[in-house]
Amino acid sequence: MKYWWIGIILIMMSGCNQEHSDDNLVEGNVISEGIVVDEDEYNELVEIKEVYDDIISLNSEYLDEINELKNNSMELEMTSKSLEHNNSDNQGEWNSLFEDEDEYLVRVRPNQSYSEVEAMPFDETSTSPSFSKFIEEYRIAIDNYDIDYIIDHMNDKTIVASFYGNPGIDRFLEEYKLTERDVIEESEFWSDMKDAMKYGFYSTSEANTGFKAPYYDIYLDSITYGVEVFNLYVCTAENVNVRNEADIDSPIIEQIDYLILKDASNSEVDVEWREIILPDGRVGYIHDDYVRHLSDKIIEFSYVDGKWLLNSFRNAMID
Repeated sequence: MKYWWIGIILIMMSGCNQEHSDDNLVEGNVISEGIVVDEDEYNELVEIKEVYDDIISLNSEYLDEINELKNNSMELEMTSKSLEHNNSDNQGEWNSLFEDEDEYLVRVRPNQSYSEVEAMPFDETSTSPSFSKFIEEYRIAIDNYDIDYIIDHMNDKTIVASFYGNPGIDRFLEEYKLTERDVIEESEFWSDMKDAMKYGFYSTSEANTGFKAPYYDIYLDSITYGVEVFNLYVCTAENVNVRNEADIDSPIIEQIDYLILKDASNSEVDVEWREIILPDGRVGYIHDDYVRHLSDKIIEFSYVDGKWLLNSFRNAMID
């Protein structure tokens, strides 16, 4: 019985669900199966059994850890399902806002009336002689594409070309493609600045150390339509014809003065006519010469260390 001990181990393993002790090895070195062994073999079996008991103990510990991991996994799965459920509910509420609540619509519905807001023009440039003189010089620099003058009057700490842009003169010049002198006149900066400066400035401080333009930017705080500025126009003249169709020969349905209007087309394409919604809900068309998007560029100057600097030249946005 050269390998008799293998049988003994198998017998012991077959009883792994029973209690094991040295009593299973009967006195007289006789095993319960009727096999007689000498003392050395008996001691060897005792050692083997101790190792086996250790393995059983470790196995029990591992089982506890495995069960704990399973429980944690089940908890994570339940949490995940809960988050998915909440996300689904939130998405449903979000979609509902866009489908059912007019004040959250990115594109407003035609024939829906809204409060009338007039953006009457004004210009406070003359309230500050130093700013008035500076603006005259700045306009000349714009007309002459004088990039050195423009850079010399930029605030490196604050200058941005977009609402979420990072500040810095170098970034500003890169965004407006003003870094290459031989093609500098092709930059949109010059035309954008001229367009924004056509309308009046307003003071942003009691000491007149800050000015912004166009003038109608000040009216943004009065707007409670609940839509972003990308969907709003301002009429920049008086007695402007609103026509039934986008055609100069189309019947006039209304004449308006300096009204803030909702965009009915939600189109960013440059066109000759703008489709708008009047405060009473009617849809009409205004020639592009007499309206501006409230999201168009906003200029901001400030007086810093005895010098007027351009703080930002970016698109507007309602917070």
